[in-house]
Order: sequence, then C-alpha cells, then structure tokens
Amino acid sequence: MDYKKVYKEAFERARKLYEKGTITESLNYVFPELAESEDERIRKAILSGLKYLETELGWDAVGDIDILDAYAWLEKQSKPKTELATEDEIYWLAWR
Repeated sequence: MDYKKVYKEAFERARKLYEKGTITESLNYVFPELAESEDERIRKAILSGLKYLETELGWDAVGDIDILDAYAWLEKQSKPKTELATEDEIYWLAWR
C-alpha cells in the first residue's frame, strides 16, 4: 500500500472539510498542519487593516509605503518560496 498517497488523499479531503468549517477541532487534532500558522494569521490581519485604510479612509499609502505595494508583498509572502511568479505578476511588476 502506498501510504504517502493515502495520506495525501486523506489530507485533501480533510482540507476541504476544514475550509467548509466542519469539525474543525477534530481535524486540527488529526492534521495539525491544517491549522493556520501564526504568521498567516498576522499576514491576513495586516491585509485586512490595509484594506480598511484604503476603502474606508481613502488612504493610498502608509508613511512612504504605497498600499498597493504592501498588498503585493503580503500576497507574495503567502506563496511557497519555490513557486515561480505568474505571468500576471510579471506583467504587473513590469508596467508598474
């Protein structure tokens, strides 16, 4: 039996249930890697704060940092380091 494959399939099923919000605590116990990391929670909180500043208060920068640049950087932080830039990201960076 290919245990690596079986685990991967079980993990994918668990991830789908986790995203729906069902049996979250049990899934965290069985698959602790499903739980959101502290870094990811902080990244999402910063994104939320920047979105509030931009949409509710009309800010386009925080200090000397452009909010759109901050969005791009924070989104980049959520990707695995081995992932290559997408064509859209390359286009956006080239014409910025």
